[in-house]
Amino acid sequence: MITCLGDSGGTKNSFVVMPNKAMPWHQLIWVYSVMASFTIGIALGFFSQGLTLVLPFAVLEVLALGFALYISAWRGGVKEVISITGDKIRIELGHNSPEQRHEFKRA
Repeated sequence: MITCLGDSGGTKNSFVVMPNKAMPWHQLIWVYSVMASFTIGIALGFFSQGLTLVLPFAVLEVLALGFALYISAWRGGVKEVISITGDKIRIELGHNSPEQRHEFKRA
C-alpha cells in the first residue's frame, strides 16, 4: 500500500510504502489457536488409539505454523518512507522508527 503525504507548499513530497496486512494481530492469534487446537485434538485422538508418532509430528507442525505466521506478521509491519525534496531523496526503512536511512542527490 502506498500513501502520499504531500506538503502544502509543494516543495516536499513523502510516500509511505508498506505491505498489505492480511489480518490484525489479535485475529491472527485467534486463527492460530483454533488451528493448533484442532490439529492437536486430532493428534490426541490418534495417540489414544496407539499411533504414538502422530503427536510429536503434529506438535512440530503447529510450531512451524506459529513461526511462519509470526514471521509473516513481523514482516508486514515494515514501512519505507520516501521523502523527495528539492535536491535530495531520503529513504527510511523500519518498523516503528527508522532503522536504516539512505540519502541520494536528486540529480
